[in-house]
Amino acid sequence: MRIAVVGGTGTAGRQVVREALGRGHEVVVVSRRPPREGTEIQEATQARADLFTGEGLDVALEGAEVVVDVTNSPSPRGRAAARYFATAGERLGAAAARVRVGHRVVLSIVGINLVSIGYYRAKLLQESVVLASPVPATVLRSTQFHEFPSQILPLVRRGRLAVVPRMLTQTVSSGEVATALIDAVEAGPAGRVTDMGGPEAAQLADLVRRVLVARGQQVLILEVPWPGAAGEAMAAGGLLLPGEGRRGRITFEEWLSTQVR
Repeated sequence: MRIAVVGGTGTAGRQVVREALGRGHEVVVVSRRPPREGTEIQEATQARADLFTGEGLDVALEGAEVVVDVTNSPSPRGRAAARYFATAGERLGAAAARVRVGHRVVLSIVGINLVSIGYYRAKLLQESVVLASPVPATVLRSTQFHEFPSQILPLVRRGRLAVVPRMLTQTVSSGEVATALIDAVEAGPAGRVTDMGGPEAAQLADLVRRVLVARGQQVLILEVPWPGAAGEAMAAGGLLLPGEGRRGRITFEEWLSTQVR
């Protein structure tokens, strides 16, 4: 099967490409920028395209049977993200329809219907655009990846102090989410499918602390509430996997032990 992975150079995208190649699929990595040298995604075909403008999309998707969208908005701000996801979603859907792509798979986020912050509202908008598209779609919501605490550290750290929002999280292996996405590719269009999360819940501040300990860095963690109803929802578990869901097996500690310190 020929699979176009849009956003294939990112955290989730690289894992999706690896999983698809491992199962014997033909993969096209669609990105605005080429991959870094020495990465496994260089084994795939590369295609340059811009989702926001639509430039290059028809050529990039030509011959693909499925397109997997694991892109992020360039801006985390609500209005900018909403504009990006709405425009990019419509352009990608239109291009996919023109070249007769049969299935569209999109990665979304668990809890975006419960935690009302701008970026999550933008992801909800993306879901509605995708599911209204003429191309049959599958939407998989996932909790944050195990990489999340490390990714936010530069944003919350000031010298020897890190100010971390109070948040219950249930991080999951990005590789296991990639497996679920390719499972969805092979299963065919299914609309919203069962959400996926990690094997255990934890306070975000505790995970940030574990990252710092693993790196041998001494930093004071200051846990603070996110303001308003969104903060209350995050602290109460609004971003956790609802019900049983689909759970990954790799714990945060297991993942952390594999990382370069």
